Amino acid sequence: MAIEAEDKIDTRKLIYGVTALIGIIATIGQAVNLIDSHTADSIQNLIQALAQFLPTAGVTTAAVVLGRQAKQPGVLSPTGSPLDQVINGAQQILADQAAANDVAEQLKQGLQNTVGSLVPAEIQADIAAAGRALGLPPLT
Repeated sequence: MAIEAEDKIDTRKLIYGVTALIGIIATIGQAVNLIDSHTADSIQNLIQALAQFLPTAGVTTAAVVLGRQAKQPGVLSPTGSPLDQVINGAQQILADQAAANDVAEQLKQGLQNTVGSLVPAEIQADIAAAGRALGLPPLT
């Protein structure tokens, strides 16, 4: 899980680290007779009980994200049936294609005007011949 900012804490990593550290301390404490085996077992049971709460963190995160999305207009709004979505999407694609064709035509006209005003007619003829030889469509 990527952390968005350096100053944010990865909660899962922190919980795993703390529980591992507590488990290590309990094991070492039992090994050097600082705590008895019953206390060490109780600590291990406590760690396991706390670890069972971790899956709820995912559900809680999902609820928070969903709550934030609900505040943004249109994010969770119904968008119609799948067929309506396909039809609307196809219409948008056709509109985008028409707009791209218009821009390409304007670019072509601008290029023709630029070439016509800057390049002598003889060189334009050579460029056109080279384009035909390469199988390119004519600029005019």
